[in-house]
Amino acid sequence: MVLADSLYGESSSFISTLDKFGLPWMLAIRSNHGVWMSR
Repeated sequence: MVLADSLYGESSSFISTLDKFGLPWMLAIRSNHGVWMSR
């Protein structure tokens, strides 16, 4: 499990790398950061 603060949580390249290696993750984002939720 990878846990990270908003510096990494708002980085799409970091998230895609975690997904590439199949790592579970929980990342923080700022309250005013917009996101698209997948279905």
